[in-house]
Amino acid sequence: MRRRNISRIALLVAVMAVTAQISFPLPLTGVPFSLQVLGVFLAGCLLDPAGAALALAAYLALGVMGLPVFARFGAGPGVLAGATGGYLIGFALAAPVVSWLARGGRQFGRNLLAMVLVLPLIYLPGVWRLAAFLPGGLEAAWAKGVVIFLPLDLIKAVLAAALGARISRALAKSDR
Repeated sequence: MRRRNISRIALLVAVMAVTAQISFPLPLTGVPFSLQVLGVFLAGCLLDPAGAALALAAYLALGVMGLPVFARFGAGPGVLAGATGGYLIGFALAAPVVSWLARGGRQFGRNLLAMVLVLPLIYLPGVWRLAAFLPGGLEAAWAKGVVIFLPLDLIKAVLAAALGARISRALAKSDR
């Protein structure tokens, strides 16, 4: 792996850690609003599929090992095993798929389509895990873990698609 790729992977791990901290609880949901999905989408646009998978695996490993990189400075295996742990698993699934679908991340429309198509990869494990912690099971988890977040995640997708296209084109120029 080239040094440039390693640097980009490390940078996207840092982006994930920072976007996780831009977070606040949403009333009655049990799931915080954060910008982590934006970080996942950017990893998908700016890294190849293997790099995106490695970046998210490294992010999860750092958090499980105790570094406070998860939302609201969370850390440890308990976060992964907790109510929102499914979303973290979904992030790891989503980033390489966005990368594969976006194919280099230089086109806004392709990026946006990839991100919208991949949202279920984040939501499904998230809802499944959240349902174990909420009275009302899957129905409550769907309402509190998807319905409220979908409009916000679509806004993050538009922003990430635009940023990803712009940054990808700039990186391609610098790679020459």
